[in-house]
Amino acid sequence: MKPERFQPVVQKTYRFSDYNMLLPESGHGFFQIDFQNYSFTATRAIFLSCGQYFQLLDGQTRFKVYRFPKSLIRSKMNSRYLFKHLIALGAVDLPGESAEKVAKDNILPGNEPAVLDFSIEQWQMQNPLQSSPQEIRQIFDFKDVLDQSYRRQPSSAQLFQRLNQPAVRLNQLLKKRLGVSSAQLLQNRTLLEAKREVVFSDKSMKEITYDLGFNDPAYFNRFFKRTTGKTPRQFREMFQVDDRDSFLGALFNAIEEYYKQERSTAFYARQLGMSIPAVSKKVQKKLQRTVGSLVREKLISESKQLLSKNWPVVDIAYDLGFEAPNHFSAFFKNYTGQTPSDFRHSIQKVQ
Repeated sequence: MKPERFQPVVQKTYRFSDYNMLLPESGHGFFQIDFQNYSFTATRAIFLSCGQYFQLLDGQTRFKVYRFPKSLIRSKMNSRYLFKHLIALGAVDLPGESAEKVAKDNILPGNEPAVLDFSIEQWQMQNPLQSSPQEIRQIFDFKDVLDQSYRRQPSSAQLFQRLNQPAVRLNQLLKKRLGVSSAQLLQNRTLLEAKREVVFSDKSMKEITYDLGFNDPAYFNRFFKRTTGKTPRQFREMFQVDDRDSFLGALFNAIEEYYKQERSTAFYARQLGMSIPAVSKKVQKKLQRTVGSLVREKLISESKQLLSKNWPVVDIAYDLGFEAPNHFSAFFKNYTGQTPSDFRHSIQKVQ
């Protein structure tokens, strides 16, 4: 399997009709999948299933795209770990030498089953749910039943009954590992499909209402507005607006240039010739983030790259503008949950 090259155009929506792995080759910026925004990580492979869309919000990047036939996905049950998205998108981190080998097409053999097996193995090793194999199976069994049943608007009890699992124990597991209850997962799944239907179909709101198992268009309208802040019609109109102003590009360029020295919103507001409230409001509206979080994400991403290349912690600290190595170590642990040494050790185990 020879990967294709994919260089998305800013603000253009791409929908996928098959199963794909997107591997960033270069670039920076923010992208959106299923109405959630993410920042790029150079060593993170992204997995998209049929019907999902990709939109580059701002920046510039190029991907390698590996496509998997549906028959292969169906033949490997554990592929659901990559494509059955729970809270966020399916992804596998390929840090350090692994990423370099992937970029050269050496670590991923030239056929679909081997690429898929490798990706599943990496997901299991990294264990993003921090769960036992049995717990992971139970969580994804619940997701399978949810995906099959959500259009009938079942109760959580009905979903648990289909799994023949103790409701209290499984609900506790979902809350512990995913941070949400079964009822919240059901609502999230219904809302996601509602957004997809509203944006990507030409169905009337009444048709969408009944297709998703709601008995009353007025109730569906209230449900949609309560969870999104907009009516279905407002959401459809909003998503189709072609907002191509240069604000995000200018902000990302400024962060790329100054993130090692400058952390404050005030500095970046001055660079953009705007007031602090105006910049903060616009970043929140477009990305649901703050300027400070964008700078922190850039620092964390860069520090992970340097740690994977075995830079000494003291050199990383000073290169990234920290006053002392212990300040950098405290910052890194606060936002990743690991010390720099623990992170380096974890990626060495993966490699």
